Amino acid sequence: MSLAIVFYTAQGPAARRTKYAVEAARFLRQNVVSPDPIWWHIADDGSSPEHLEAIRIATMQKPPYGHEIGHWTVSNSDGRGYGANINAARDFMQAQGPPEFLLCVEDDWRLAKPLGEELVKMMEMMRDPTMEDVGMVRLSYIAYTSPLYGLFRFAADRQWLELRRDSEEGFIFSGNPRLEHWDFQQDFRWKDSKMELQHGRGRGWPGDYELDAAYRLKLREPGPRREVVWPIDVLPASAAAGSIFQHFGSERSFE
Repeated sequence: MSLAIVFYTAQGPAARRTKYAVEAARFLRQNVVSPDPIWWHIADDGSSPEHLEAIRIATMQKPPYGHEIGHWTVSNSDGRGYGANINAARDFMQAQGPPEFLLCVEDDWRLAKPLGEELVKMMEMMRDPTMEDVGMVRLSYIAYTSPLYGLFRFAADRQWLELRRDSEEGFIFSGNPRLEHWDFQQDFRWKDSKMELQHGRGRGWPGDYELDAAYRLKLREPGPRREVVWPIDVLPASAAAGSIFQHFGSERSFE
């Protein structure tokens, strides 16, 4: 299969996290529209069997449209944090025979609108020989606190804004919803995000993962599929304008 949904989840200390995950999974099953089966992989960070079963039931409820599930698999990083969760999922999928593309979504993001034709365009764009340096398409709003520079590029009948890694803004990479080429995942080995010595926290802090990834991209480390683009023809830049993906919930997945 060319596409997999990677659903990152962690039950954490609050029971409400299961409710979030179920809602997020239902919206993904309903609004990712594809004529071809999609691999669902649940990247879990040590949740209870009940949490995982609730997600499974939600994904197995077939909507009137959406997509068929080709595989449904689970990996477990045993509470070691977000970076370890990504590593465990990647290693599992590598052993199974990886897909070409990964739609990466955390369990507190809701896909509020159908995503079908434009998802195909994103994959076509990354297959275009002129865009073979692109490894990620960001799928939520753009937030920045420092100057952020971009470069317009054209492929697959769409405009794409490449977020320049020489920008003063460091968060070119984002852990928010994104479509990744498998080579982008392969080229980075994410640091396991247990940061107790630096921060005194008992579990991984998701921000450490994003900071690490953003810093490594900022250094312009050599490697394939390094560039990150934003689909300017499809997504508004502001959260207030109604992005395809909407963040919801306030309960943390970590202590």
